[in-house]
Amino acid sequence: MTKKYLGENYKYLKQMYKQYSSYGNNKYYCLNFINFTDIMDDINIVDETFKMNACDITYISTYSGKANDRYKINPDKCLIRFEWMEALLRLAKDKYIR
Repeated sequence: MTKKYLGENYKYLKQMYKQYSSYGNNKYYCLNFINFTDIMDDINIVDETFKMNACDITYISTYSGKANDRYKINPDKCLIRFEWMEALLRLAKDKYIR
């Protein structure tokens, strides 16, 4: 069900990623911390039961700072597209399942 939903909405999620990642001063398309928090503000995910620090923890745990040889262009402390999708899933789990 999750895979189907993400597949149906991938073009919108990808467009959102490209738009916000273009705002940063990065050489490549990636979401830095400021871009990520801007998205969280714009989509109104933060409320009285789900605080911004949960979003911050999700951001940090998603990029995790590990170098991966498979992805040569992966700037430090930024989210590339597959990490963006992972962060969205983590946020959904944290907000709606826990």
